[in-house]
Amino acid sequence: MMITSRMIFCLLSRKFTVYGREQAHKSVRVRQIRLYRGQTTEPGCLYLLDELTDLNMIGQPDGCGFVFLAGAPYKLPESFREADAVFVTDSVSKLDLYDALCDQLYLLMEWEAALKDALFQGEMPAKLMELGCSFLSVPVALYDGEQQILCGVDGERPDGDAYDLFLDMGYRMHSGSEEVYMYDPRNSGEGTAACKNILLDGQVVAVFLAFYEHAEACKKELALFSCLAGYVSSAYLGSMASGQNRRGNDEQHRLLSRMLYQEKYGITPEDRVALLRFGWRGEHEYRVIFMRPIREEGSNLDHSYIRGCLEKDWPDTCVLPDGNDFAWIINMSLCAARMEEFREYLTAFIREHMLKVGISNPMPGISGMSYLYQQACEVFHIGLRKNPHLWLFEFGDYLLDYIFEKFACEFSAEQAVHPGIYRLMDYDAKNDTDYVKTLRLYIENQFRASEAAEMLFVHRSTFLRRLQRIEEIAGLHLKDADEILHVMISLKLCQMMHPTQSHIYDKPRL
Repeated sequence: MMITSRMIFCLLSRKFTVYGREQAHKSVRVRQIRLYRGQTTEPGCLYLLDELTDLNMIGQPDGCGFVFLAGAPYKLPESFREADAVFVTDSVSKLDLYDALCDQLYLLMEWEAALKDALFQGEMPAKLMELGCSFLSVPVALYDGEQQILCGVDGERPDGDAYDLFLDMGYRMHSGSEEVYMYDPRNSGEGTAACKNILLDGQVVAVFLAFYEHAEACKKELALFSCLAGYVSSAYLGSMASGQNRRGNDEQHRLLSRMLYQEKYGITPEDRVALLRFGWRGEHEYRVIFMRPIREEGSNLDHSYIRGCLEKDWPDTCVLPDGNDFAWIINMSLCAARMEEFREYLTAFIREHMLKVGISNPMPGISGMSYLYQQACEVFHIGLRKNPHLWLFEFGDYLLDYIFEKFACEFSAEQAVHPGIYRLMDYDAKNDTDYVKTLRLYIENQFRASEAAEMLFVHRSTFLRRLQRIEEIAGLHLKDADEILHVMISLKLCQMMHPTQSHIYDKPRL
């Protein structure tokens, strides 16, 4: 699964006075909490702002979450129409609220890690429901038509008539849907359930639900329930497989899941000994591939099939579920003799099963597994933004994009650009010249004027005069190595900030 802005907002409302927006907005995945200091926003981050922030300076808030510390809710600019945001109106310092948000993210990460660990150990659904109730604190039930498993506050069961109606709603009116839904049998706003059907081959085999006294409480916790429901559903389907999940390498899966998903997990000598039994050594080279199905109709059973195929065809690998996604760990040292075959296999497999993948760099040492996983996830999201038509993204191909995106998130990209580049851009706009492109081609052709002049279809002497003019306008010294490096970085930042002006950076067509 993934930690979303709605999950954090839910926990936030238990501690502070929180006002959400009336419109329904898409929840976003949150990987980091950040104070907003005028930097370029990055998808996957939850930003904390106050009333003094100039919201019109935030260019693209899509894909981000926002928490506004304000005396009262206020109208947001049109650019925030699709952004997921809430207002905190309590008299609390900005740093205290920031610490509280970080604590909530950490707690959710620990909760998710515990759910993953229980799932990989093959625990029964009741165990995951117990873990889930530490956050939900309401009665939850799993019913499959033959038996029911109840967990929650004192194992309390909801009203009998309402309970039967919940099940009827799942089996009949929502029979083909795996989406989480709310059901109020009396249409009164009191006695409402959050429900999720568990499907096998398109048929409902069980219903998982949480009972709430009021509809508003149910709405607030729907994101937390949805996260838990995904794990309970996987555990239930795994238990139905009558032992298929009790594989001989369960211990390997459990160890690797902790190394992959827990960034600060310390590998013990016992862990290394256990991995040695599977032939995985500390000095071996490893790689992680993040895989996401693009078929919305894919079910958990389909995911189990895909995992089984990968590990059967490549025994020296390990596939771990990441919610509806996968993390495929490759022992490159053990697969070295089949690397050419592996590339062909991967290309065919992702197209056959409709997957998009992010691939980390290879790295020696088993202790760096979480960093490889982070690389694979980062390049997946960067690749989707830059080249959504592609299926496969390798970290080495997007390394510069990653560096520049991280740089731009910590500092204002506009402030980092060499002022001479802005002067050239203004001059080009006013005089219909192409000095920015001239400078870029000169650098890309390794400062060879003849080759750059040929690409612009001008004489070498004309090109040299342009360079001299560029130095005068921009105040540049093109023989200074540090300044050239600053110019190269500035051109890349400008390309990221002004994608609509791609003609400045495109090579001319011959």
